[in-house]
Amino acid sequence: MSFKWMRVYKVLPILIVYTDRMADDVGGFFFGFLLIWWICIKPKYRNDQGLHVHELIHAKQHVRWIGLMLIFYWLFRVVRLKSEVEAYRKQLRYPPATNHSTRYLAMYARFLAKPRYRLGITEKHAATLLEQGL
Repeated sequence: MSFKWMRVYKVLPILIVYTDRMADDVGGFFFGFLLIWWICIKPKYRNDQGLHVHELIHAKQHVRWIGLMLIFYWLFRVVRLKSEVEAYRKQLRYPPATNHSTRYLAMYARFLAKPRYRLGITEKHAATLLEQGL
């Protein structure tokens, strides 16, 4: 396990932890409570700029929701949907997705349609949201 520090909005510190201690189908996740924030990313994705940006978007969302993002994220489907679509759309703008945009769009749509997110959408609907926004 290793780590590094980054900043959200160039001010707020966030710890990036590289660890394999997460579910097999998860590449990374953000956790924030008040001013204690960290992002966990699997070591094999250490150089995946898009995944880092995706998780940093969740940190920015946390700031916008005045630290209550995780509560609203888990309580309200529409918050989860908007949060994930925003993060995946941003992730599509960074390598490695920029080199294979069609493939990554389909892959992220498949992720959004998984039961883990509890969004109740199809891959086709997810792809439309990623292409056009909400």
